[in-house]
Amino acid sequence: MGLAQAESGPWVIHDTRNLPGKEVRAIVVDRFGNKWIGTNGGLARLTLGGNWMAFTRQSTKGGLKSDSITCMMVDVNDAVWIGTDGGGLSTLKDGVWRTYDKEGTAGGLPDNRITAVAAGPTREIWVGTHNGFARLVGNGWTTYSGNRIAGTLPNRSVTALAVDANGDVWIGTIAGLARLSRSDWTLFSRENTGGYLPHNSITSISISPKGRKWVGTMAGVAMLSGKTWTGFPDSSGPGSPGSGRIFHVHSDWKGDGWVSYKGGAAHWDGQAWSNFSKVSTHGALASFYVYCMVAEENGSVWFGTREGMSQFIP
Repeated sequence: MGLAQAESGPWVIHDTRNLPGKEVRAIVVDRFGNKWIGTNGGLARLTLGGNWMAFTRQSTKGGLKSDSITCMMVDVNDAVWIGTDGGGLSTLKDGVWRTYDKEGTAGGLPDNRITAVAAGPTREIWVGTHNGFARLVGNGWTTYSGNRIAGTLPNRSVTALAVDANGDVWIGTIAGLARLSRSDWTLFSRENTGGYLPHNSITSISISPKGRKWVGTMAGVAMLSGKTWTGFPDSSGPGSPGSGRIFHVHSDWKGDGWVSYKGGAAHWDGQAWSNFSKVSTHGALASFYVYCMVAEENGSVWFGTREGMSQFIP
């Protein structure tokens, strides 16, 4: 771990030797302040006291069925949910592992390639895959694939999931955005949003405490507040994420938007963008590819990149 000074404040550069893989794809923070870091080589935990622990398929004796981690979430019971590319979905709680895959759930989980995981207000778990999505309540699965999503979901390849306070499920696919409200479907596309949704291939969804939906796409980011869309093209000012592929969107406790992309990351405070890049941080961000980020209430922001993880301390 090293400390670097950028123009906007100090940075902590975390040694990649503490990570099972240097490509950081997901970061979540639990209520105890532990950071859970998903990489291309397994899972890591950084405690509030600064202690590291790595978890891999080998070290967990199959608790993780794949070291290629794609997404993560911490639920209200402090269980960590870990989606993998090909190994299904695993949970870790109090040192005990449990794994869900297509075979073990009799197809309830429609695919072992997990792309997204989210929790609903009634503690149900929603899981996105390359072949539709599913809902888990207790030990019971409801599967949305095949004929069940034909004509409703724009494409069976789900790329993002989020659940709002009303229990509505927002589902991003490679061909558009959908909202499932109980049994009613609403579809959103570049065409029916007047171009405010910049591209129909959705990459990430985040819902703010005020209910705003931040949507990342293959060609920029948009925000939906109520029924009003706001687009953020290149002309939205210096520091804007522009019209390239968005890797991740994140809404912090204030409702501000965070966006990561090829080139760095950007923060929207409601008025203007602030940019974080390898250049503007004087190398504190080790890569131009920022795959994920999470902001804590103390103002600390964690960035996962192609070359490890960096922390901004305001």
